[in-house]
Amino acid sequence: MDVRVSGSWFPRAICGRFIALCAYIRMMLCALYVVLFAGAYDYYIIDQVSFPIPILRCRSSKVLFYCHFPDKLLSVDRKNCCKKIYRFPLDLSEELTTGCAKTILVNSLFTQGIFKASFPIL
Repeated sequence: MDVRVSGSWFPRAICGRFIALCAYIRMMLCALYVVLFAGAYDYYIIDQVSFPIPILRCRSSKVLFYCHFPDKLLSVDRKNCCKKIYRFPLDLSEELTTGCAKTILVNSLFTQGIFKASFPIL
């Protein structure tokens, strides 16, 4: 199997913070690499971070997203105003980009219920 790593040069966190933002940027860089240099594929499978879905849709309409649990529900400490401001665009982009997938899979009926309740726009 030919495995290529891209985007790993970008940090996972900045001063121990901005972990979600860094994950989104790393996945965006990886998706850009795939679209620009890796060639075309029949189907793209994305796991956990939905941010690269619109980028991959530039190459193919067939994008499958496997949703374990919405990221916006994992970040529960939102008492700080700065944290609310930081999370708002991430949460909104998670919902909007998840909706760009051709197929969305979840691993259980529980996750399906959480998914539907967490993403009312979809």
